[in-house]
Amino acid sequence: MRTFWLSILMVMLSGMAAAQSFPTFIADGKTWECERDDGKAYSYTIEGDTVIGVAAYSKLYLIRQGEHKYFAALREDGRKVYMLCAGEEREVLLYDFGLKPQDKLKINGWDISIYSDWLTYCTSSRSYHILPITISDGYLGPTCLFYWVDGVGITGDPFDTTHWPYHEILRSCFVGNDVYYDCNELWRLIGIGDVEPYNYEYTPLVRKDVQWMYYHDNSITGEAWDYGVNFAGPVEIDDRNYYVVYNHVIDPNLTGAYPAGYMREEGHQVYWLENPANDVVDSNDEELLFDFNDMSNIYPEKEFTRGYVVVDGMLRGAFFEYGEPAFIEGIGSVNSGVLPSFMLPPDGSREGLSYVTENGRIVFKGPRYDDHLFYQQHGLSKFKCDLNGDNEVNVADISALYREIINQENPGIGIFDTNGDGVVNVADVSALYKVILQ
Repeated sequence: MRTFWLSILMVMLSGMAAAQSFPTFIADGKTWECERDDGKAYSYTIEGDTVIGVAAYSKLYLIRQGEHKYFAALREDGRKVYMLCAGEEREVLLYDFGLKPQDKLKINGWDISIYSDWLTYCTSSRSYHILPITISDGYLGPTCLFYWVDGVGITGDPFDTTHWPYHEILRSCFVGNDVYYDCNELWRLIGIGDVEPYNYEYTPLVRKDVQWMYYHDNSITGEAWDYGVNFAGPVEIDDRNYYVVYNHVIDPNLTGAYPAGYMREEGHQVYWLENPANDVVDSNDEELLFDFNDMSNIYPEKEFTRGYVVVDGMLRGAFFEYGEPAFIEGIGSVNSGVLPSFMLPPDGSREGLSYVTENGRIVFKGPRYDDHLFYQQHGLSKFKCDLNGDNEVNVADISALYREIINQENPGIGIFDTNGDGVVNVADVSALYKVILQ
């Protein structure tokens, strides 16, 4: 009987050991086939090994456009993979497959966060053990969703960590006839490309409790202000339900709100109806503003890549242009937010999206968020006094103002009239000096 139970225990232990086994990342002859966003193919392959210092490494080669050159040395330590690039003296952590949800690490400037626990997908020929991760630059913009495949690496370029991963695609990974990864097969399973990921739900754009904040500044007068856009309603126009788009300036000197137009959403498509000067609204004048089914329907001249980003902890569909998200569900345009682009300057230099709030919380930071913060921290007077444009009010600004006064008979008032008396004179230098002392 004792022998029987010992046998059962050994079977259980061996099963547990098998369940804890993981695929190795490094194997001689292992090849990763990749493709750039311009369609050009290239690959990496492991060929032989070497010793650097006291550590044993495998040699990784890059094969591209007929060139076969040494790229890096790889070594594996438990669940971690290290890479020592050619010409470098210090190795870097490339992967840590032992991470768990909420864990974080930084790889070559990118902030990596584990989005959820490991997921397993099986086909008739193989199984995939994947770890959803998010990648951001740790500063502005959305956090983008990618996947680490156990024993394979990221679904972008597995080794070139200097580029945003959306610029490259990992097509396959194999050793001889043993295929470990086939992108088309995995995409159908987890929702890369045209298939939705496992925990994705569409976020509508037209909804209440959301506010888009914009930043505007005038380089001539030095004035700057924030203004917001939000929805109210609904209202019925020609048997269609719209929300009123209210534009309101957040500034003590400029108050009030006015309806800039109307919006409605149907089938992931957002329609814009401008508020006419004669207040006679006709729904036949509406135009398709966003099409989150396929943004190419609106911008046929552009090439978009469909992907997903994380906003406020939730997945949202996005359309990427040149590797960066240009349109995001629930946000609109990264540059102009919910407003039509024709309502903002074409280059976004003087006005643009600052941030988006939901129920009072900032959930997305736009390209003008830094300018908004500077204005909030320094106030209008200091903003006007930054005459040399270095984002600081210092002695250099006094020199800039003094040169304007002595070099021009009439430099104009505008940004140089720091004391607000309607003329530009030595008194403005004194006013600027007081601002610096404060």
